[in-house]
Amino acid sequence: MATGRSRLLQEFKRSHTLRRTLSIFMAVTVVMFIAVLVLSTNQMVNDSNTQHQRQATASLQQAETLNNTAVRSISDYMLTRLESYEVRGILYGREYTPYLAIHCRDIYDQLTNISDLIHSVQMVNFSTSTVLDHNGRYTFSRYGDQDLLILLGTIEPSNRTRIYYYPRVMNTSASRVTPVQRNVISMIFYLNKAGALVVNLDYASYKNMILAPTVDSPTAYYLINSTGAFFCGTDDELFTASMAEDELYRQMMAADDESGMFTIDDGRRVVNYLHNVSQGASYIAVTEIEGVYIGSPLFWQVIGLAVLFLVASVAISIGLALLTSKPIRALHQSVREQLTEDMLMEETGDDEISFLGNVYQSIMDSNRTLTEKSKLYQIERESQLLLNLMNPVSPSLRASAAAVAELETKLSRPRFRVVALMPDRRRIQMETDAQAIRHGLATTAGEILRTLGTVRTIFPPSFQVLFLINTDDTQGGYLVEKEREALQRILPACQKSLHGMALYMGIGKEVASLDEIAESYSGAEEAVQHAYVRQMTEPAFREELTFPDLNAQAYAFDLDEEITKAVRHMEREDAESAVKHFFERVSGYNHNQFVRSTLHLDVVLQRLEISLQIDHASDSGRIDTATVSHWNAEDACQYFLHRVQMDIAQLQDMKKSNSSENELIEKIDRMIDENIFNPDFSIAQLADEFSFSVNYLRSLYKVGAGESLSTRITRKRVEAACQLLDNTDESIESITMKLGFSTRNYFFTFFKKHMGVTPAQYRNR
Repeated sequence: MATGRSRLLQEFKRSHTLRRTLSIFMAVTVVMFIAVLVLSTNQMVNDSNTQHQRQATASLQQAETLNNTAVRSISDYMLTRLESYEVRGILYGREYTPYLAIHCRDIYDQLTNISDLIHSVQMVNFSTSTVLDHNGRYTFSRYGDQDLLILLGTIEPSNRTRIYYYPRVMNTSASRVTPVQRNVISMIFYLNKAGALVVNLDYASYKNMILAPTVDSPTAYYLINSTGAFFCGTDDELFTASMAEDELYRQMMAADDESGMFTIDDGRRVVNYLHNVSQGASYIAVTEIEGVYIGSPLFWQVIGLAVLFLVASVAISIGLALLTSKPIRALHQSVREQLTEDMLMEETGDDEISFLGNVYQSIMDSNRTLTEKSKLYQIERESQLLLNLMNPVSPSLRASAAAVAELETKLSRPRFRVVALMPDRRRIQMETDAQAIRHGLATTAGEILRTLGTVRTIFPPSFQVLFLINTDDTQGGYLVEKEREALQRILPACQKSLHGMALYMGIGKEVASLDEIAESYSGAEEAVQHAYVRQMTEPAFREELTFPDLNAQAYAFDLDEEITKAVRHMEREDAESAVKHFFERVSGYNHNQFVRSTLHLDVVLQRLEISLQIDHASDSGRIDTATVSHWNAEDACQYFLHRVQMDIAQLQDMKKSNSSENELIEKIDRMIDENIFNPDFSIAQLADEFSFSVNYLRSLYKVGAGESLSTRITRKRVEAACQLLDNTDESIESITMKLGFSTRNYFFTFFKKHMGVTPAQYRNR
């Protein structure tokens, strides 16, 4: 036995493969152990919590059923006895007759003996100010249970009105001097205002009947009456406490259903409830979500399972490592004997697996390297050559004539056309996603285009995929129609392969040689950008697109002015309409002009916001060329619609917050006084000064000042005229000019209309 153990230890020390295999098996075992442990623990916890929640729900339903049955029987009996002559005599009679006194004890015993839950009965006669209970008959002033009398004084009785489950601490002694307190739940019965029948349920007996034992249970129970008072539950310290302000009670009251469940404390507790059921009571069960922790019942179960699994896994791992080690070492020795010295690689110690892996990898690499390098080099060379031909930046990047001639031998057909395919850049989150999407487009579109002739796929630095199609001459229009049909099938096929992602396609004009593909490429680029801006769902043929000339694509200054004016005057509908018209117009421009116009509008709004002291109104950040280049017309329109809306909203807030209505009226009055001798002063000028429309300013002043703005200006001008006529020797012609009247006759007519006399008559008088 000792010899076998020693041999095993030596084998482990000598063989790296055995140690590595054992490590792998142990690692797999640990992962499986953790997974099984987590899953089993989670299942155990879930089963336990589910059981507790089911138990809580069943307990609530049982409590509600028991309570409804027991209390309803008491209630029905008491209501029946309220109709009897004897009870009526005790509650409402003004005289305490000998006959009634004899029967009082029998009546009391009958009422208290109908249920073990009843602790006592109190019969209150308001006409005689007396109370009859198990101690006898007492006046209000001498009665020990004064809390009951205070409670009855706060209740507005009506015909057979009851208050169920009113929890209180009752003084059970007859005397007020030596109180004996007991927790009871009172039921109060009225037939009329002259007397009340009070049935007191013993709290301890009631709780034992309603609630099952809750020892070591994670669930707490709360029974709450219709006024929000706690009348029964697992926590006796809450007895009579008001739960109306408790967040748990509020959530239950806000629920629409009579019963349900919700979680609190970030999911650590589950609440089951029955809301406003029998006699207006609410039943709540709060269950703590159970977990695995030291001392919990599940903890030792998990520990036992872990130890058993670890012992078994170690034994199995050692056995598997021994079984797999011997054949791998034998293979390693055989391979080393067959390799020549120049083929032997760098020593890897006793790591047999690494040695064998290196041998295999070197053989595969040597067979694959030459073919892959040759193919990759050719593809990259052709792609770079075509990119240079499409968009030569400088003569140094132009392809040599020999390279072009070599490529033309492969592209021997006489017609060339560039097709640009662009995915929706807003849907691409990562560079790896972009590469996967572009290769998917190249595969799907390439299969369709190869039916037309030779195809070369090019991946430019942008998100686009370019295709150079090399086709034959047109014969009777057949190939042209076939080409159009194939191009129109590309978008649906690619969208299907990319699960409906939006795609845009531009087709450049047909050219006759590789030297001219730059023209076809620029047309395809312009067409695909236009398709993106206009959100075209069909291929855009550059030869079929009609753009206005450059003069007609000038910046829309007229709409720019409408936008800024509407914002300044806080006319939201006009601002939104002008923005929409702006982008309806520029979306028909070529892409470069669309970007320039959008950025120009951004600058104009920035200046306006600065001049009006508006904080940055757009919550999406300032835009730049890179941002706008990724927008379509709808994106840009929505951005600026939101921006002008925010600007106008902020202007309105500024107007409200910077000055009250009275301050604004005073400012207007001061401006009128300061400009009363200004011949160019007008209401329109006043409106511009406050950035209001004329109609809004008139309405605002009328409400705040009690008179119209025109009346105010007229009155001030009349006062100024009278002051000049009274206190100066200026001529009437001079006063006419100073007040801004165009003619002397107009001044005379104006003055006489308001003063009843001419200026000369006023001065003489």
